[in-house]
Amino acid sequence: MKKKLLKVLKYILTFGLTGFLVYLALRGMDWHSFMEGLKDTKWIFVIGSLGFALLALVFRSERWRDLMVPVNPEIRRIDLWNACNIGNLVSIGVPWISFLVRCGAVTDKRTPYDKTLGTFIMERAWDMLMVLVLAIIAISLNSGDIARWFVDNIAMKFVGRLNVTLILAALILVLTVVLLIFFAFRLKDKNAIAAKIAEWLIGIWDGLKSFGQMKHKVRFVFYTAGIWLSYVMMSWCVFKAVPVLNHLNFADALFVSIVGNLSSLLPVPGGFGAYHYFVALALSSLYGASWETGILFATLTHETRSLLLVALGAVSMMSAQKRKIVIKED
Repeated sequence: MKKKLLKVLKYILTFGLTGFLVYLALRGMDWHSFMEGLKDTKWIFVIGSLGFALLALVFRSERWRDLMVPVNPEIRRIDLWNACNIGNLVSIGVPWISFLVRCGAVTDKRTPYDKTLGTFIMERAWDMLMVLVLAIIAISLNSGDIARWFVDNIAMKFVGRLNVTLILAALILVLTVVLLIFFAFRLKDKNAIAAKIAEWLIGIWDGLKSFGQMKHKVRFVFYTAGIWLSYVMMSWCVFKAVPVLNHLNFADALFVSIVGNLSSLLPVPGGFGAYHYFVALALSSLYGASWETGILFATLTHETRSLLLVALGAVSMMSAQKRKIVIKED
C-alpha cells in the first residue's frame, strides 16, 4: 500500500512540475505572433535538424556497442538500436527510468543486467563531462553575459531555490549508497540478501570497467563528440529555419543546445515545459528575441525530435517483439 502511495505521489509531483513549467513557458503568449512565425518557417532546415537528431541516435547506439562488446562479444547492433529507441520512447512518458528499460531490453543469459547497467553509467559519465566541457567552450566563445546568465538562470533555478533541501537530499542519497555498499560487502558471507547486492555491485563495476577493455577507445571518443556536435547542429538548423534567428551562429547554437540539455535534469516527461521555458528564456534575455520566437524555436526543435523518437520507438518495439517470437520458436 505504501509503495503504491509513493508511486502515485511521484507521478503527481512529476506531472505537476511539468504542468507548472508549461504554464511558465506559455503564459502571456501572443499566439497570433507564434502562428505567423510558424508560417514563415523554412521547413527544409527543420528536416535537416531531424537528420542530425537521427545521426545522434546512431552515434549513441554505436558508442554503447563499443562498451557492450567486452560484456558480450556477440551483442547485435539491431538489439542495441532497438533498446535505445525503446528507452527513448519510455522517457517521453516517464522521466528518469528509461535507462532501466533500455538495459533490460538487451539483458539475457549472455548479457547480465548489472554489467549492462554499468556500461550505461559509464556512458552518462562521459556525457556529463561533455556538457561541462561544452559549457566552458560556450562561455569562452561568447561574452561574460553568458556566464552571468548561467549562474542566474540555471544554477539558481536548479540549486538556489532548492538550496538546503536539495543539498540535504543529495547528501542523504550519497550516504545511503555508501552505507549500502559497505554493509553489502561486510555481510555478504553471512546474509543472502547482502551477498546478492554485493554480486550485483560487482557486476556494475565490471560494466564500468568495460571502457578499459574496449579495443576502439578513439572511436568511442569520436562517437561521443559526434553525438554532441549533432545536438549543436540541430539548434543551428532551427536557427536557419526561423528567419528572425537566422543571424545567430554556431557558437550561439552551442550555448542554446547546452541550455536545452541542462533542462533535461529536471524530472519532467520528455523535457516538456522545462526545455521550452529555459530555451525561450535564453533566446529572449540574451539575444533579444521575442518570447513567442523562443517558444517557436523550442517547439520546432523539441516536438519534431519527440515525434521522431515516438516513431523509432514504436518500430523498435515491434522489431524486438518479433525477434523474441522467432527466438522462442527456434
